[in-house]
Amino acid sequence: MPLDDFDRHPLLFGPSPVHPLDRLSDHLGGPRIWAKREDCNSGLAFGGNKTRKLEYLVSDALRQGADTLVSIGGVQSNHTRQVAAVAARLGLKAVLVQESWVDWPDAVNDKVGNILLSRIMGARVQLVDAGFGIGFKDSWTHALDEVRAAGGTPYPIPAGASDHPLGGLGFANWAYEVERQERELGVFFDTIVVCSVTGSTQAGMIAGFAGQDRPRRVLGIDGSAKPAETHAQVEKIARNTAELIGLGRELRDEEITLLEGWAGDAYGVPVDSTLDAIRLTGGLEGVILDPVYEGKSMAGLISRTRRRDPQGLHGAVRAPRGPARAQRVQRRLLGAPPRKVRRRAVDRRRAGTRARGPLVRPLARPRGAQVTDPNTGDGGAPLTGCVTLVTGASSGIGAATARLLARQGADVALVARRTDRLEELASGIRDLGRACVPLTADLRDAARARRCVDEAAERFGRLDVLVNSAGFVAAAGVEESDPENWERMVDLNLKAVLHTSQRALPHLLRAAAEGPRGVADLVTISSVAGRIARPRNSVYSATKHAVCAFSEALRQEVTGRAVRVGLVEPGMTTTEMTDNPTTGTVARGMPREDWLRAEDVARSIGFMVTQPAHAAVNEILVRPTAQEH
Repeated sequence: MPLDDFDRHPLLFGPSPVHPLDRLSDHLGGPRIWAKREDCNSGLAFGGNKTRKLEYLVSDALRQGADTLVSIGGVQSNHTRQVAAVAARLGLKAVLVQESWVDWPDAVNDKVGNILLSRIMGARVQLVDAGFGIGFKDSWTHALDEVRAAGGTPYPIPAGASDHPLGGLGFANWAYEVERQERELGVFFDTIVVCSVTGSTQAGMIAGFAGQDRPRRVLGIDGSAKPAETHAQVEKIARNTAELIGLGRELRDEEITLLEGWAGDAYGVPVDSTLDAIRLTGGLEGVILDPVYEGKSMAGLISRTRRRDPQGLHGAVRAPRGPARAQRVQRRLLGAPPRKVRRRAVDRRRAGTRARGPLVRPLARPRGAQVTDPNTGDGGAPLTGCVTLVTGASSGIGAATARLLARQGADVALVARRTDRLEELASGIRDLGRACVPLTADLRDAARARRCVDEAAERFGRLDVLVNSAGFVAAAGVEESDPENWERMVDLNLKAVLHTSQRALPHLLRAAAEGPRGVADLVTISSVAGRIARPRNSVYSATKHAVCAFSEALRQEVTGRAVRVGLVEPGMTTTEMTDNPTTGTVARGMPREDWLRAEDVARSIGFMVTQPAHAAVNEILVRPTAQEH
């Protein structure tokens, strides 16, 4: 039924204010950024986004005759503080299950901040030693049973007021509130940036904006460090809310976007980009962001604005939710480390799965410090959260490249003809803690080559790096050479590169716009033979010359669109492809032990794709020291 027909108990002052952050916008040099201030939306316990959701839930609770609101969150939950405030306002009781969602063993963590405010407002707090999770918890069910056993009538409110039939209505209404404010201000916000953890804030926005005439993006910034679970939750709530308010159509997959890369390893713990965003926004605007939610969504917005997101960022950002966890981050903002912080171990092997299909999702980790050696991956993982597709991956340069990129943090899709080799390599990559998908294909089949790119992007949900490594060489003079080998070299060395590159470009452009790196890479392996034609290599040299020309033309086509096109041209390299002694004509007289190894070439590729977003290394020529030509 229409949104206006749902009962809503008024708890807000009215529309939350929206205002421009002009000093921040000028500093970033991008589009004008605005903030919609949910921290100023009511007089209840410093406000916050959950109060808007609770207008619908408590109306239902009063209709059912409930006398106790029962909810759950972390020890320093904004949400449970707002439940306590609403209960006090309505003359109800509140039972709050406060779990140990953040491993932050400060001696006063369960005595100050939000939990102190909840106690002041009369809520009964139950401290439970249990880790973070956005699903229904046994501790919450037990609290509901205790209220019933004591003769009370509980009303269950899940974490974040999210996984509830009415959980998305508050921010569906927010979307229409924004539309009215746009008309009053004479502005249109084409991009909304919001932090997502339990999911209903973003989900409600998606459902609400979907019923409006003008297209806009709602970009969720993952704050959970469990992006697959959060994406599934956002999708479920958004679709349910859209149906509930009578949208009249199915939401499209592209309307549900969750961006990874700013959450860190664990929920609730700020990373460097969070603290930088808090300092920058506070210093320029006098707006205080919290370190668990808005600090992370602002970090994502700042990163995208600095990259000159080609789709524009004329955004409204929800500013602080309230005083959450201020004592946690205060020492780090002042330059001191937190006291005795013991973070729970993170399973480095996990690869989430969206509920609606077999999509392998890359694990999001903090953007991290400078890598000690970006060529080997030692000391850091500059490609964490990225997905790479490597062709010709069953041996030689392709296999070495796949292993190196996995060590640098990437999840990998492998393409080659030999299934047994691919499975063996995939097993080794999984042992490194990375997700890996082997795809068996003969890339001379153009349709299959293109399908492999789509399949990799579908399985992982994105594609950040393509490495065209598949190739074939048959050295012979023109007179005695076999035309079938000519066809094979043209099909594999040139045509396959054209097909995979064209198919990958839309995926790479999307990853560059939405991913934490701010850039994507398309790398093709050519050869010294693409520069210097030698006898008995005429057709092979022709294909490699063509690849060089194609790469340079493509580089110029995508300049300014955050996709870097690179070419790596190895000299004589010991691989399976060069085991045939006739391929050594370029290096005649050079001992084979002086040739490059496949790992040498892979390091060149690793160097190319781990440059900062503003730098492009477009061509690397790597020869053995002893090679003359």
